Amino acid sequence: FRRRWELYFYAGECEAGLKNYDAALTWYERATKAARKSRERADAIRRTGDALVAAKRYDEAQAVYAECLKVEDRGGRRLDLALKRGGALQDLKRFDEALSFYESWKGHALAEKRDGEVYLRIDECMALTGRVKEAIEGYGKIVTQFPRTSAAYEAQFRIGYLYESQLGDLDAAGRE
Repeated sequence: FRRRWELYFYAGECEAGLKNYDAALTWYERATKAARKSRERADAIRRTGDALVAAKRYDEAQAVYAECLKVEDRGGRRLDLALKRGGALQDLKRFDEALSFYESWKGHALAEKRDGEVYLRIDECMALTGRVKEAIEGYGKIVTQFPRTSAAYEAQFRIGYLYESQLGDLDAAGRE
């Protein structure tokens, strides 16, 4: 049967769409084993991680994303996987590990012209680890470095939010 991978992969997609994640994981595992091309294998592994995140099994998801990063060869997809793995680490409340992981991807993000996204995640982890002043400075750099972008607008909002929620400085929050 020549199109076995497609059958297994799209069966997994259907089960994931129905929120039947255990069945989806079974189908994605079969798709991974039936893959003939590295891209098919990477797609099946990536969707396995996505199903694990949807099922709130973050520890397994971050491990699967790490495995997929070894297989995926497309730059933009690799960065997407890195952001997903970092998100899973954040969901596990392993903020220091997520921070160092994001830091290691700054060069890749620059090459893909998506460094603003990674800097937002880095500063978010800094704020979550209690380094609020550094996070505010980092967000400020994003605003000046990437003006009139979604990253700049998000950073501007987060500066005001940190001033209000973490520092209790409503005047500074209003200025931002």
